[in-house]
Amino acid sequence: MKRCLVFVICLLALAQFTAAQSYYVVKFPDDQTVYGCGVSADTIFPVISQNNFCNFGIGISVHDQVYASTGGGGCTKIVRRFRLLYWCDYDPAYTPTVIPNPTISGIGPTVTATPANHGYLEYSQIINILDAENPVFTDCPASPVTFCDYSANDPAQYNNGYGNLCEGAVQLQITATDACSGSNMLLGYLLYLDLNSDGSMETFVGSSMPGAWPIETTVSGNLLTGKVKFQPGQGLPYGTHKIKWIAKDKCGNETVCEYLFVVKDCSPPTAVCMNGLSANIGPDGSVTLNESNFLLYTTDNCTPVDQIQLGIVKTTQSAGVFPAGSHSVSFDCSELGQQEVQVWVKDAQQNAGYCQTYVIVDDHFGSCAPASLVGGTILTAQNKPLPGASIQLAQHNQVVSSATANAEGVFQFASIPAGCHYLFTPTHPAPAAAGINTLDALLIAAHLYEQMPLSPPLNLLAADVDRSGDLTDADIEALLQVVLGKNAQFPDADTWQFLPANTPFDNPQNPWAAAIPTSIGACLSSLMSVQPDFIAIKTGDVNGSAEPSLASAPADRAEQPAVSFYTGNVQFNAGETVTVPLITPDLDGIAGFQFTLEYNPEYLALQGWTEALVPEKWIAHFPEAHLLTATWHNSALLSAAGKNLRQTALTLEFTALQAGRLSDVLSMHSARTAAEVYTTQLGTLGATLDFDRRTRNTPALLQASPNPSSGAFSARFYLPEGGAYRLALVDARGLALSDVQGEAPAGYQEVWLDPGAHKGLFFIRLQSGDSVEIRRIVVE
Repeated sequence: MKRCLVFVICLLALAQFTAAQSYYVVKFPDDQTVYGCGVSADTIFPVISQNNFCNFGIGISVHDQVYASTGGGGCTKIVRRFRLLYWCDYDPAYTPTVIPNPTISGIGPTVTATPANHGYLEYSQIINILDAENPVFTDCPASPVTFCDYSANDPAQYNNGYGNLCEGAVQLQITATDACSGSNMLLGYLLYLDLNSDGSMETFVGSSMPGAWPIETTVSGNLLTGKVKFQPGQGLPYGTHKIKWIAKDKCGNETVCEYLFVVKDCSPPTAVCMNGLSANIGPDGSVTLNESNFLLYTTDNCTPVDQIQLGIVKTTQSAGVFPAGSHSVSFDCSELGQQEVQVWVKDAQQNAGYCQTYVIVDDHFGSCAPASLVGGTILTAQNKPLPGASIQLAQHNQVVSSATANAEGVFQFASIPAGCHYLFTPTHPAPAAAGINTLDALLIAAHLYEQMPLSPPLNLLAADVDRSGDLTDADIEALLQVVLGKNAQFPDADTWQFLPANTPFDNPQNPWAAAIPTSIGACLSSLMSVQPDFIAIKTGDVNGSAEPSLASAPADRAEQPAVSFYTGNVQFNAGETVTVPLITPDLDGIAGFQFTLEYNPEYLALQGWTEALVPEKWIAHFPEAHLLTATWHNSALLSAAGKNLRQTALTLEFTALQAGRLSDVLSMHSARTAAEVYTTQLGTLGATLDFDRRTRNTPALLQASPNPSSGAFSARFYLPEGGAYRLALVDARGLALSDVQGEAPAGYQEVWLDPGAHKGLFFIRLQSGDSVEIRRIVVE
């Protein structure tokens, strides 16, 4: 029933429409032009009017066909097809009636749908999307670009009607982008060349021409980079040229980047000089030389050798540019010796270079007047004169004259023949021991162990006793061998070393980095002023205590009261063994000492000694002189502190030849090694040997030996008067592990204590009268 009802309604409607002669009127949209990149045109639908009686309406379909287009500046063309279907007269067998596009006017037509076309119409609107933006060059140069050539000329490239032209490699490249096309563009170039460098660009090459250099392109994102691809080794002739780069996008827009570029020779000629020559002053008191005297050869990458310009100038007068018009240099009697010169060369492109060499100006023929008076000074680093220094003046390894420095350190030579190759060399006859002591060894050790650095560079040179070019323990050993008197001289160094007063040290912390001169060379004439001044450095004297005017004086003068070493005043009989422990002063505040001991050979014969604080290598015995010397230092004590740090320095063993008393036959003095003590503040004190028990009025507990101990040990102590004592070994809790009580005479005593199986840190406690002293000991 429903289908029949629809069919009836359609028949009635068709009868009405047929009578009306039209279905509807439609106005199709005008053609469009849209500007921009990546945009789309809005859809403007046909406008329907006079729709007659069809209740089912009119169906409209839209379909776009997109085309790329470069015609007329277009970028994209859209053909938008509209189909209008009149449902009340629809038959699948019908085809639409195509309404042509008025391409000339671009105005959409107005059409009436009738039974004749069944109301089924088709129309295509034309939409053009236009790109009006030109590509952009991101790196178009604003000024001429220069390409420097440093390569050798290749005559095969431009040996043509213009002559043998020099060429240089160029890198012609450009980068462009486009707002719409991105990197999808075309690049081309127009190249204008001035092949003969006359200012006129008579040659033209276009990238589209047959045989033109191709363009090599690379893409990075939206950037397109093009480079003219020359053959390997190929370049363009020297001169000013021009290139026009053309970038064209896919919509027909284009941009030009035009700039000049210069290909030029930037390589100066090569000049090779002789490695110095010598010349003699002539009878007129001068000598003249030109470029050919020094120049071995010159070459250039472009300019022929016979066209290279030459010039010469004294280095001291050089302005750093080609010396135009200067072809010779002259020297007179005021310029004897080595004189530096520069031989300059310049090519056709005005590039200039030079080689530097020298001439040794001499006066073998005696044309120059003698030097009337030549002299200098010899001073220490502390500006103290060094009298007695001998200065030899030699020429060609032959001693010409000598002079001696006076009390002010001044020396002078009388009239000396004019000439060169003179050499001033100082020496000094002082003994090696002058000005040195254990304090110097202490300071070198403090430097080596980074406790107290020596001031550079002169004190470092003084500390290099073995002349190894570095500081090591070997320098301390070489110094102390002289301090002890074992060696009279340093094995590899003179007592004094000398260097020119103006010696530069590029690295003061390492003065041995470069060779250190020990003499001063000079040329002499009446027209020359020479001042051979020297700095004198006492080998081993790192604290500058040596007194140059008293070359054999003690190293350091003790201006404070002396401190005492101790030993017992033993009474002995002939044939007895006499043991003499030498006890140091309290080492609190002391970092070193040295001394000489002398014994009377009529009473005592030295059998040997046992080292303790002083190691064996720092003890020296001189039997013929009945002397024993010793030295000790410890740089660690410069930053340490303690109380009652008395130690046994060493123990002597004598055989008594006849009865006597020790204080009458044994003494400490400075006959060979100065008796001195050195404080942690680097002060110097005198040292004496004390036998008088009254010099100590309180008991003293000395350092146990050995300490640390692996078993029983010797507890040593001093009693100013005979009497009772109590010696105990206690632990940290105060419990006694060993307790010895007894009576002892005045003097130094020794009691052995045994900790048994106990190990660790313990304390030795000495009580005598009202006095109590405590020391630590470690039992391992």
